[in-house]
Amino acid sequence: MARRVLNVSSTVASGILSVTGTRTSQLEISESNNEWKSSNGYSWTHTRTKTDSYSFCKLAWDGGNTVHSYFAGMGLRCTRPGGSQGIRYGWSYFWHNNAGSDSVEHLFSLMQGWEPADFNNESGNHLMQIGWSSSNGGTNRPSSRWSIPRSQDSRGNADNRSYSWMYEVDSSKVSYETGSGGGS
Repeated sequence: MARRVLNVSSTVASGILSVTGTRTSQLEISESNNEWKSSNGYSWTHTRTKTDSYSFCKLAWDGGNTVHSYFAGMGLRCTRPGGSQGIRYGWSYFWHNNAGSDSVEHLFSLMQGWEPADFNNESGNHLMQIGWSSSNGGTNRPSSRWSIPRSQDSRGNADNRSYSWMYEVDSSKVSYETGSGGGS
């Protein structure tokens, strides 16, 4: 007869060290170039517990009114505990145009992996900010409003909240294949 052993700790360790995130709400965007948001859920603190860990982010939200049919330098800026900053670009977007009163919309989406060097190999609290900048100093912002309000959905079912997440993963649980594509 087999014995069942209770209250024994598992030998399988999770690779996820921390999870941070934010919930966005509607925000009107100015035409100022190099604008990084600190309100309405477009910034949050990502706490890294190890200097050699990796992080993965998934962010998405809707933009509308006065939009341009490109993502206009959308980025995620990291202010590290030591004060230095780094910006990662690489958003994808879906753009549509119709003849309604709110005739153009974007769906912005970002899914990226961040290496230890992207955080300057620093642990601790990193301020993450969603924003945009143009390389030529122009003011063609991606859209004048981020996150759609209920009042702009005639059925009243729009959700003006989106969720963004970053996961810190132990380096022993991450494996990249060298030369697998995507960059130099």
